[in-house]
Amino acid sequence: MTDSDKKMENMAWLQEKFQAETERIELPPSLTSQALLHLLEDVEPEEESPPPQGPAKVVHPRWGNWKPWAAAAAIALVAATAFHQFGGSLVANGNLITSASSSAASASADSGKPDESAPGNTALFSGAAGISYASDYSQVRTLLAPKESERVEYYQEETGEPASGATMDGVSPEEGMLKAPVPTNPLTAGEPTPQMEEESAAISEGDAATGSASEKSTAPPAPMAGNALVTGDAGFTAANQQVAGVEESDIVKTDGDSLFIHTNTASSTPEVVIVDASSMEKLSTITLEPSYGASELYLWDETLVVMQTEAPSALPFQKGISEATASDNKSYQKAAQGETPSHSGMAESNTSYRDAFVISATLFDVSDREQPKEIRRFEQDGSYVSSRVSDGTLYLVSQKYVWGDSSDEDTPLDELVPVTGDSLNQASQLLEAQSIVYCPDVEIDPVYTVVSALNLSDCQQPANTKAVLGSADEIYMSKDNLYLAGSSDGSSTNLVRVAVEGSDIHFAATGKVPGQVLGQFSMDESGGYFRVASTSFSDSGTVNNLYVLDQSLKQVGSVEGLAPGESIKSVRYLGDTAYVVTFREVDPLFAIDLSTPSKPKVLGQLKTPGFSEYLHPVDSSTLIGFGTNTTVAENGAVMENGMKLSLFDVSDPLHPKESQVFYLGNQGSSSEGKENHKAFFYDGQRGQIGFPATIATQVDKDKADPLSSQNEITFSGYLLLDFSKEDGFSIAAYFPNGGEGNGVSALGDRIRRGVRIGESFYTISGQQLIRYSLKDYEQSGSVAL
Repeated sequence: MTDSDKKMENMAWLQEKFQAETERIELPPSLTSQALLHLLEDVEPEEESPPPQGPAKVVHPRWGNWKPWAAAAAIALVAATAFHQFGGSLVANGNLITSASSSAASASADSGKPDESAPGNTALFSGAAGISYASDYSQVRTLLAPKESERVEYYQEETGEPASGATMDGVSPEEGMLKAPVPTNPLTAGEPTPQMEEESAAISEGDAATGSASEKSTAPPAPMAGNALVTGDAGFTAANQQVAGVEESDIVKTDGDSLFIHTNTASSTPEVVIVDASSMEKLSTITLEPSYGASELYLWDETLVVMQTEAPSALPFQKGISEATASDNKSYQKAAQGETPSHSGMAESNTSYRDAFVISATLFDVSDREQPKEIRRFEQDGSYVSSRVSDGTLYLVSQKYVWGDSSDEDTPLDELVPVTGDSLNQASQLLEAQSIVYCPDVEIDPVYTVVSALNLSDCQQPANTKAVLGSADEIYMSKDNLYLAGSSDGSSTNLVRVAVEGSDIHFAATGKVPGQVLGQFSMDESGGYFRVASTSFSDSGTVNNLYVLDQSLKQVGSVEGLAPGESIKSVRYLGDTAYVVTFREVDPLFAIDLSTPSKPKVLGQLKTPGFSEYLHPVDSSTLIGFGTNTTVAENGAVMENGMKLSLFDVSDPLHPKESQVFYLGNQGSSSEGKENHKAFFYDGQRGQIGFPATIATQVDKDKADPLSSQNEITFSGYLLLDFSKEDGFSIAAYFPNGGEGNGVSALGDRIRRGVRIGESFYTISGQQLIRYSLKDYEQSGSVAL
């Protein structure tokens, strides 16, 4: 067969397939046959005159000039196949959504001129797992305040599938979207009282663990999970973080040589003080903008990252916002023409109201500790949710509430769309529409969750920012994914998986689980599965659940209905086992087997007085529990009575045991370490833990009433404790606020953190850094901050 015969045979096959698929192909005016040919052959097309405006062009196949139409046929065949496969999500209103459209929009954003197209163009870019990105700002306006009639047009209420003739392709509602004992020392710490032993025995007696607790486990101890703490090298302690290799921010950072301390946080005069750990000399002070909330640090190599919550007026890049907004919003156009805009927020200064806060991330080169140099400043709209650093990339998450009226054409876009600012280009810009994901429940909670990725190793690389319409209260991050979790009413938690690879981020999947998530430790990823524990609320009371989801955030297994009437107080995952603490009157510790994702099951449970609010892994068979002790009053009520440390032996998950217990104080005692894991110091190599603590004890010992209102503070400062599985807990040192007495006189300057470097231990408050020797726990230096 000659080459000519082969071509004719191929053309005959193409013609047959093409005619079988369709006899009429609707194309946009700009998509000519020559453009199709050049696209197929990867040849740059010649410039053509602008296409005529009007309805989409209807092409009738003619096969006289076979080569251009072979290209058209091939592309049409692929397009038709895709149409049948994806249910028409690629075509809407006669417009083919292509990457070229997205590129054009990106170019528009780069030029500082938003592309707010005509309202008729409302097709969404369809992403993975049903996720949809907006195509233009007019669509964002519509999504922010859709009427019920419009929402019915987009979705069939019962099925969640796009309605017939729908002009939007998004996420179905079912998938969901981001929318205190006999005192032996000032702490009354020591062995349990006879009353407590009797209570514990009474609770444990006759309690059969849920599941096959009567069987002796023959499985080896669960391996340490990727989310178990990894202590730093022998030189100093690493920060207490949930996932190994994923850094978390804090008010103190160290590299073993220097201490970087954020002082006066949430004030008009915040600073970062850099101190030499050896000489205890203050090397330099960085003065910062006023802060109105979360203020924390990262240290990556020789780059210090200072994150703060600031007022929008602090943005130094307002010019870029104004220019971008003026090119789009009718309010500015009217003002320029001498007309009075209807938007009430328009001031003579043309400064529009956006949000109460912005989050700033300022990068400093600290290779010269005495002369830190600012090298970059990045900002994004909203209040701080959380952040992480992984492999040299900062991931910053904030919530931006929408206060503007999207139905008012005079409302500036910077009130409706997140704004970012970057010193790289000395300008702020609106987040492009194609970076905004649609959320079905936006009519209930008009808020964005904004996610930015910033390369800390290459400060010249632009930041990558995207947003989802919906709220996120908590995040969890593994090496490959960032999970957003939010609940607007407590009945369910919406989840979004954001796939990350360096500065590349994209929304990969959405899902929903019943109930409310307590915090980041309620979530975990292992072996390609996402596990999440929640508490569900109803008129009949509360129940607790644990769900296993795949990478599409579809449920593959669950354990529901745990501990009716109680609520989750803490969670920790060790390999294929989850440990869940609930509480109402006693502290049940559940061990849940997750080795078969589709069939998770409760292995065993342990009930003890009080409850653990934080669980920390020691090894694959031991957990530390830190929380609240409880006692039963004369009227039968369960009352909080000081703090409690526990060592849980989970070597046999069918029969978990509380092997050691230690009590601290009476009612009125407290510690930040129970609620904030960053304040909980853990040094596995030396067998020590520490935390800030305020201890209240009984004054009138004759009353023998631990709930007496006469309890007074007898110590305030920082506690360092030794621990071992064999001997339990014991106080190693008391470090009082101010470094003197019992610390009560310095309550206004409480110690917040403790850090070990070599053979020294450092306590940090807002006004003072004090160093102690770990040999005799005596002071060896101090620095006024």
